[in-house]
Amino acid sequence: MLKSYLQFAFLFQRWAIAFRNEGFNVKVNTNNGLERQNQVFKSNYLLGHKSKSLSAMLAVLIEQYLPDNYNRYLVNKYKQFLLFLFSKILIVDVLTQLDKTFWGLEKS
Repeated sequence: MLKSYLQFAFLFQRWAIAFRNEGFNVKVNTNNGLERQNQVFKSNYLLGHKSKSLSAMLAVLIEQYLPDNYNRYLVNKYKQFLLFLFSKILIVDVLTQLDKTFWGLEKS
């Protein structure tokens, strides 16, 4: 009985680890991001809605939390895009100046 249980537990453990790592190339197998979003949702958006129903919670989720997160996402992507453009312009300007200096077209 013990032998069959240990064999089953070992096979189950191998299957679970193999199943968990099959589709992902990550070392961490947790849901920290989801837990963090849940904490923010409960502490910032549901603070005044403790005794409300499930439909009220879904309304807060759909009407406030998701639009705020999407807007925050868009702002961050826009900032990253501007940083990319600025760095690209800066790099091209520096390389152009180095090229002119290298070929003697402009004195440093």
